[in-house]
Amino acid sequence: DYAGTRMNQQQHLDPHQQRSFLCATLAGLVQTGGPLWSAGDAQKKISLIGATGVGKTTTIAKLAARAISENGARVALVTIDTYRIAAVEQLKVYGEIMGIPVEVVFSPEQLQESFRRHRDKDLILIDTAGRSPQDQARIEELDRFLGSHSEVENLLVLAAPTAERLQQKSLAAFGRLPISGLIFTKLDESDCCGCLINLPLQCNLPIHCLTNGQNVPEDLLPADPQLVAEIVMGEEETARRMAV
Repeated sequence: DYAGTRMNQQQHLDPHQQRSFLCATLAGLVQTGGPLWSAGDAQKKISLIGATGVGKTTTIAKLAARAISENGARVALVTIDTYRIAAVEQLKVYGEIMGIPVEVVFSPEQLQESFRRHRDKDLILIDTAGRSPQDQARIEELDRFLGSHSEVENLLVLAAPTAERLQQKSLAAFGRLPISGLIFTKLDESDCCGCLINLPLQCNLPIHCLTNGQNVPEDLLPADPQLVAEIVMGEEETARRMAV
């Protein structure tokens, strides 16, 4: 029973209608966010935060490429990940390919200076180092960069194959920072995607986008309630569409 509707007798007897009804019900539970930036919007500063290995740097590149190609956004990339040289170099390569600036900052003050230098940009995307949910000191350090005083929207990145109890630990740990939404990555590596429904409901946060591979920018899906429901239901048609 959902939104005042019930399955009728015919739906109960038809497996296809049962599945369609369940899919529609799940879609009604999904809260999604719109594009990170649209033409006419004020400048947005968005960071990706999360545990090590969830795919933040690749996702940043996908978001930048999509914003440029679809919305004509003027984009700058900033990284505060000074722990992994390879990640910094990877982001610089993406910046060169897209013809956009990439800055490395080492302190909250430098981050704010970088924002001032890029006042003319529509979208500033901020990459961060992975943090273990158990490492409260590192998360507190991140809060000094990206806390509520920073005017940055923080999106928590979660890998779909990760056990839900570990995703919940990440949510609890990174919840020290203001979180405005979720990104789920590595859907192509997950056999079960119930977390796309369960976790957003528990924390009342929207899903902004999904990723299903390493290709930039192709493997980026805007979160749509029907698509999310189909993925959770394991619809074969959706699986084929995601693999294209």
